[in-house]
Amino acid sequence: MRNNPSKLAFTCFLCTFLMLANVRGTTTVQVLVSNDGEIIYPPDNLNSTNQGSATNLTIPTELYICVPRRSSNGPFLTNIWANLIRKDTGEGIGGKRLLSFLDDVNVSVQYTAKETGYAGPFDINPKTVGLHRTWVEFPGDTEFEPCESEEIILKVDPNLTDLTEHTMEVTPVSGDAPLTIQVTGFIGMYPKKPIGYSLPLDLMVFDKTSTKTLQPVKSFMSNPDGTYTIEYTFAKPGSYSIFVNFLGDDKYRSDWSNDGETTVITGTVR
Repeated sequence: MRNNPSKLAFTCFLCTFLMLANVRGTTTVQVLVSNDGEIIYPPDNLNSTNQGSATNLTIPTELYICVPRRSSNGPFLTNIWANLIRKDTGEGIGGKRLLSFLDDVNVSVQYTAKETGYAGPFDINPKTVGLHRTWVEFPGDTEFEPCESEEIILKVDPNLTDLTEHTMEVTPVSGDAPLTIQVTGFIGMYPKKPIGYSLPLDLMVFDKTSTKTLQPVKSFMSNPDGTYTIEYTFAKPGSYSIFVNFLGDDKYRSDWSNDGETTVITGTVR
C-alpha cells in the first residue's frame, strides 16, 4: 500500500500554530513553529529583535495629564502635570523622557519620577488671542511603546479694559406724540478722557407701557473724542426708558449709559 505523499510530508515537517498573547492585552499574534522549535513565519507586526524568540515585545503605555488653568484674559502661564503608566498593569514608569507641546512646538522636556511615573510641572505660556492646543508625548524606547496624552484646548481672551465714564441725557423729557428726542452723551475714561477712536453704539428703548420689552432702535457711532448725539422720534404715546449701549470690542468691555438713571418720556396724541 503506497503512502500518501502529502500526509508523509506533513508528518516529516510537523508545524503547529502557537497563539501568543500580545502584551497590549487586546490582540493576539500567530507564530508558525516547526517541530524542533524553530520559528518559521513571524508576522510583520511582531515587534522583536530576535525572530527565534517571541519575548521581546514592547510594553504598551498610557499618558494622562492635568491642566488646571485653561483660559485667561490676555497671555497667561499654565502648567501641565503628567503621569506615564503601563497600560497592562497601571504601574507608573519612572525615568522616562516626556515632551510637552504648544501648537506643534516642543516647548519643554521632563523626566518621570521613579516608580510613580509622574512629571511636571511643564510650563505652558500661550500669548496670542485665540485657541491653542497643548499635550504631552512619550517617544518610547526599546522597552516601552510610545504614546501621547489627550489634547487640551487653551483659550486666550482679549485683555479687556473697563470704560470708566459713560454719561447720557435726553431732551426734551416730555411732549406730545410724535415726539423727537435728542440724546447726547460721552463714553470713555474718567474724567472726560476719550479712548482715541469711535465706538459703535446702540440706542436702547424700554417700552414701559405696552410691550414691556427692551430693544435697540437705532445704531450709530460715537465721535473720536468720545461724544455723541443722536435723535429718535416716538410715534406713539407712552412711557419709555432710554439707554445707550456699547457691546464691547477687542479692547474694552461692554458698557451701559447712566446705570440706574434712566430717562422717562411720556407722549400724548394730539
